[in-house]
Amino acid sequence: MRHVRRMSVGAIGVVAAAALGLSACGSTTGSATPTTQPPHSPSTVSSATISGLGPVLTGSNGRTLYYLSAESSTSFQCTGGCTSTWHPYLVASTVTPTEASGVAGQVATTTRPEGTTQVTFNGHPVYFYQGDSAKGQANGQGISGVWYVLRTTAASGPPTSTTGPYGY
Repeated sequence: MRHVRRMSVGAIGVVAAAALGLSACGSTTGSATPTTQPPHSPSTVSSATISGLGPVLTGSNGRTLYYLSAESSTSFQCTGGCTSTWHPYLVASTVTPTEASGVAGQVATTTRPEGTTQVTFNGHPVYFYQGDSAKGQANGQGISGVWYVLRTTAASGPPTSTTGPYGY
């Protein structure tokens, strides 16, 4: 009996590690409600300067915003367990997000697969990273080679070079 219990605990550990790995890369699927804070209101996309990255977009809470390079407002990759690590920037369906001075690009919303309303920037759904515990952090930058901070300039698509649309 003890031997079986150890195997079960080990199996749970393997499953948990696999789920954590998948949530960090944005490759999970599902229809679970995102594990985020309640919708933000008002919902202004602003900017802040982060050492080593320059000006990046921030949510109304002042935290850095990210996008998943393989995702668009009509093709969600970060669903289910992924939203435990990458929190969608949600707003009430009646809220129209705005951009602060110095933010050049189109701020809008899209409906997520589970029916919530998520802020987008130039067609990319935007997220907060669980690993950022305070304003001015960008710990999610470059994770798995698919998660990137959003820059303050108008652009679309993933960064492609050091002179690309996001300033990389």
